[in-house]
Amino acid sequence: MSRWTGSWRLLLVSCLLLACCLTMLPPQHAAAANERWCPAQTGFCAENAFVDFWHAVDLATNGRALEILGYPIDSTRRAPNGQVIQFYERAVMEWHPENQNMYQVLLTRLAANTIEGSPRLKQPAVPCVPGDQQCYIFTATQHTLRGSFYNYWTNGGGLPVFGLALTEEFQERNTANNQPYTVQYFERNRFEYHPEVADPRYRVLLGRLGAEYLAANAKQIQTWPVVATPNYGGVAPAPTPPPPAPGPSDSDKQLVATAFNLIDSVPDARYITNTLVNKHVQWAFDPSLPADVYGAFSNRDNAIYYSQIFRTMDPHDIAAVTGHEGQHAYDFYTNGPPRTTADCYVFEYRGFLAEASLWAIWYGPGGKARPLNDFEREQNAIMLDIFTNNGKRVQQFILQAYAEECGQQVAFAPSLQQSESVAFWTAALPAFVTALLPDADAQVAAIAGAAQNDRAAQAKPLPQWGKR
Repeated sequence: MSRWTGSWRLLLVSCLLLACCLTMLPPQHAAAANERWCPAQTGFCAENAFVDFWHAVDLATNGRALEILGYPIDSTRRAPNGQVIQFYERAVMEWHPENQNMYQVLLTRLAANTIEGSPRLKQPAVPCVPGDQQCYIFTATQHTLRGSFYNYWTNGGGLPVFGLALTEEFQERNTANNQPYTVQYFERNRFEYHPEVADPRYRVLLGRLGAEYLAANAKQIQTWPVVATPNYGGVAPAPTPPPPAPGPSDSDKQLVATAFNLIDSVPDARYITNTLVNKHVQWAFDPSLPADVYGAFSNRDNAIYYSQIFRTMDPHDIAAVTGHEGQHAYDFYTNGPPRTTADCYVFEYRGFLAEASLWAIWYGPGGKARPLNDFEREQNAIMLDIFTNNGKRVQQFILQAYAEECGQQVAFAPSLQQSESVAFWTAALPAFVTALLPDADAQVAAIAGAAQNDRAAQAKPLPQWGKR
C-alpha cells in the first residue's frame, strides 16, 4: 500500500528568487501546525514550517528532498543575530517572520558562503562547444553547466533548487576520504561526481555542506538556545527543546534485519533492499494502521510502516510485505510518484507481483504447505492467482480496495495527458519477477486497461484480503 494524497499537502513551488534563496509556497491555511517528523537515523525532528518546506521540496522534485536537503541533524536554534535556523545534512533552513508567508522559510546560500573569497570564483568560463545540447552558460555568473551535472541540475529542480553555477568543474579532495573528485559549486550546494558508484543514477551526489558546517562550528553552535520551529504566519516561540525521538527495540531490529536477509537470499531481488538502504528508507511498527492494512510505504516520511501483528509471526511474512513496499520505494525513486488513477493501480500491482514472486521462490509453486495465519493463507491465494489465473482476482481486489486512494491521484496533475502518464505501465519489471512470470507485463497492461475503461465498478465482490 502507498500513502500518497492522504499524506501529501498539495504545495506549489515558487520560481521566484528572494535574496538568492530558494522559496517555496507554503499552504494557505494552518494545516502545518504541530506537524513533526523525527527520523530515527539522526534522532532530531523537523516540525511545523520547516517540515512543510521539506515536503514541498520533495513534491516539487519528485521525491528527491532527501538527496537535496537530507535529514535534520540538529535541533532548531536561535542564532546570535536572532534568526531561527535548523541544520540539515545538505542545507540550512532559515525562518524569516518579517516576510510574507511564501518567503518565511528560505535556504541559506550555503555553498556560496563556503567558497566566499576562493580563487575558484574567478575561474574563466570554458566555452560550450557549438551544438552541445548538454552545455549551458549562466549569463549572471558566466559559468557553464554540462554533462552529468547538467542532467542532475535539470532533473533535480534547476534554478529554484540549486541556484546559479559559481564555479566551473574542478578537482577537489573529499574531506571524508581524501580522494579527489570532480566538483562544481552552485549557490546552495556542491555537485560531486563519483565514478566508483555502480549505479549511474547516483554518480552525481550533493555535498553534505550542512553537516560539514555544523561539524566545523559545533562548539559555538551548541551554545545557541534551542527553540520550537514556528508555523507560517507566526513568530518564533520561546525556547522549548523537543523530546528525543524513540528508537526501535532490539527485537524489532532483529526481525526486520531477518526480513532483509530473506530478500537478499534471492540475488535478483537485492535491488529492493539496496533501494531501502541507499535511499535511507525508515521503518516502524505503526499501531495506528487499520486492521485491514498489513503495511504501507509513505514517500512523505520516506518510511515503511508495518502492522504490529508481524512481531509474533514467521519472518518470511514481514519479508513479503517488505518486498511489496520495497518495490513501491524502488518504483517511486525510479519513475516518480503515480500521477493518475491508472498509474496508482499499476503501482500497487507491481508490489503484488514482487511479493508473490518472493513467496513462490521461498515456498515453491504451491505456496506455504501449512499456513499458520490469515496473512499466509492470503499470500498463498495471491501467489496462485497471479501464477495460474493471470492475476485476475488480485486485479479485481486492487480496483476496488484501492479505488478511493487511487481515485485521487489525478489531483497531482489535473491537466496531464494520457500519453504522458505511462511510466508505471511500461517500466521494465525486475528480472526475478519476469523469470518466474513471463506474462507479467501483460498482467500490468491488463490492470492499466481496466483502470482506463473504468471497469472497477463492474468487478465482482472483492476477496477479503488485507491491503499492503
